[in-house]
Amino acid sequence: MSKVNKHREIMKSRRPNTSLHQLNKKYAQLKSDYDQCLKERNDLREQLANIKVNPILITTMPKSGTYYLSALFSQGLQVKKMVLSDQYFPYDKVNFPRVIQFARGNHVSQDHFPASEINLYHISRYMDRLVCHIRDMRQALLSYVHYLGTFNDSVETHAFIYPELPDNFFQMELPDKIDWGIDSWLPLLVEWTNQWLEAADSKKFGLDIKITQYENLVANPQDYMVELLEFFDIPAARLKFPEIKRDQEVHFRKGNPDEWREVLSDEQKNRANQIIGQTLMSRFQWGE
Repeated sequence: MSKVNKHREIMKSRRPNTSLHQLNKKYAQLKSDYDQCLKERNDLREQLANIKVNPILITTMPKSGTYYLSALFSQGLQVKKMVLSDQYFPYDKVNFPRVIQFARGNHVSQDHFPASEINLYHISRYMDRLVCHIRDMRQALLSYVHYLGTFNDSVETHAFIYPELPDNFFQMELPDKIDWGIDSWLPLLVEWTNQWLEAADSKKFGLDIKITQYENLVANPQDYMVELLEFFDIPAARLKFPEIKRDQEVHFRKGNPDEWREVLSDEQKNRANQIIGQTLMSRFQWGE
């Protein structure tokens, strides 16, 4: 074989396989298409961000799906989450400069602030409506006790939690923790809720306050969101309902509204019902 022919054979052997060449070509095209889709998505997000959405102000009872609710609106409307307060339930205070920024729109809140005079006064200067989101207090109590179990038994934890935890709280059995919650935590939920109901019924400072329930959010999240969009004067077409995994990332433990019935003893149920009172039980149709 001549040197020329030998060289041709070597070069031929080095040429890419036809099928491999086609795969590489297809990959390059797919990558180009993907990059274009990514660019279009980012452009659309930027356009959405420039279309003003009224501020979605929701104060929630602790352990009532707060993080899940916030994620639904922030992702579904492509708006930012903002915390307006220190989140120190039940004596939280909104931050006035943050309220001013929040009121400009394109934000959803995630707060537990009470209906105190100072809070309602600051909010009413820049907004005319908000939502107060509550839950059957017996289940909120049980979820809170479980939530406390995720903390470390440290000096910092004991200093942060209010009302004050017993020194041996993290060594206590669940029924004893629930007893502590009924005596110390449940009355605060009742006080917080009654304060909001009074503000809503009286339209204090001219605020339109809509009371919503966790149980409705769990039963039908889409209907719940559409109802709130209507309340905040936001077109439902603006919403793209997101698929959010309800797990620890959004502080979603079980989501069972009636878990308390299986966990609390009869004595604990009776004591909790007395603290909550018949007025609240009837208003929200919380069965015994």
